[in-house]
Amino acid sequence: MPLPVIAIVGRPNVGKSTLFNYLLGEARAIVEDQPGVTRDRHVARARWEERPFLLVDTGGLVLGDTDLLSREIGAQVRAAIDGADLIIHLLDCRAGIHPMDAEIAGLLRRADTPTLTAINKVDGVNEAQVVADFAGFGAGELFPVAALHGNGIRKLMAAASALLPAGGGDERLADLSIAVVGRPNAGKSSLVNALLNEERVVVSPVPGTTRDSVDARFNWHGHRLRIIDTAGLRRKRSTREGVERYSVVRSLRAMLEADVSILMVDAEVGCREQEAKIAGYLHEHQRASVVAVNKWDRIDKSPTTFEDTIEKVRRQLQFIDYAPIVTVSVTTKQRIHKLLETVWTVGEEYRKRIETALVNKVLQAAVDAHPPRRVHGRRPRLLYASQTSAAPPTIVLFCSRPEEIHFSYRRYLLNRFREGLGFQHTPIRLVLRRRDEGRK
Repeated sequence: MPLPVIAIVGRPNVGKSTLFNYLLGEARAIVEDQPGVTRDRHVARARWEERPFLLVDTGGLVLGDTDLLSREIGAQVRAAIDGADLIIHLLDCRAGIHPMDAEIAGLLRRADTPTLTAINKVDGVNEAQVVADFAGFGAGELFPVAALHGNGIRKLMAAASALLPAGGGDERLADLSIAVVGRPNAGKSSLVNALLNEERVVVSPVPGTTRDSVDARFNWHGHRLRIIDTAGLRRKRSTREGVERYSVVRSLRAMLEADVSILMVDAEVGCREQEAKIAGYLHEHQRASVVAVNKWDRIDKSPTTFEDTIEKVRRQLQFIDYAPIVTVSVTTKQRIHKLLETVWTVGEEYRKRIETALVNKVLQAAVDAHPPRRVHGRRPRLLYASQTSAAPPTIVLFCSRPEEIHFSYRRYLLNRFREGLGFQHTPIRLVLRRRDEGRK
């Protein structure tokens, strides 16, 4: 079963992103200066008391506004509502009941999705009075919360957990979970059919035939694999129809649930905006991936065609320059078994763990070869490191003054860990934490 989805919805400036960050346990920025990453709707894996789910942060909803930006945000919010199993409608106690809150509540009632109403920013005010002031708004219990400090969140999430459908519990019934993603008509469904050795998914030259994620399982070399065929991700202006907005949510969900995503690229078309956005999304969420350049049999070849294609794809998908690239022809089944072998290798690398002694050996060699630069006459001390989790491989580095370690040196350390620990083909998460020099 797929992971259940919780969407946080409300008008602007009620604290949706603050609640999103609190539930994730980290400050996950909604807007960054990184090109090629979709920022309209932020989706992340979350967990509350051992219950996994996907959490969706949405832009502020302004119903009835005619400007282009508000319409685009509204389309994204409606997509989140369509794809959610539970909605948290967030209000602002300090602003009181706003007419827009009532309009949004009406929209949510028509969506027929379980909804909890939370009143934010109650820190420093009388919660009982807040509930009395908002009495009669929405249906069911009202939940006063302070998302910035976590007040009232436990009660809200207990109610949310009780309403969520079962899901996410059978992820490990498969030895590897694979999502097939890409633009419409890149050959995603054909690849799934070829790997399953049956016509499981409808294939058509008309882009957009697949409207929802198709989930199947098959055996390969004694391993149980799960494969998810997703709807093609179109450009934003091409996804206004409700069912297509919903399918985009399901595609993003598949990428977050999978161990490895296969990004399909049409060799005749090449990489464009959609592929760059998908690559940015995979990198931002640190998901392992393999790039499959499909329809290789349809292009004219020269002695340098392969090398030129690989170089061009690498340049266009720079976010995931660590992802292996395999040229395939799904219709003739050319190299699809090599593709699956590559996916399995990447999946093993993505989920492996390294002993702390080896991590520190690589760290020490990196520092000896190139120590961090001095800041105000002092050089930050890198004390020790350990891999704390896998999928993605996460290395926590304890140091004396993490804020003084330049981003270029962090990138240097990532590259050394990648080379020295055998993480050449997966994203790595590096976390710097302060530790007093006298402690160990």
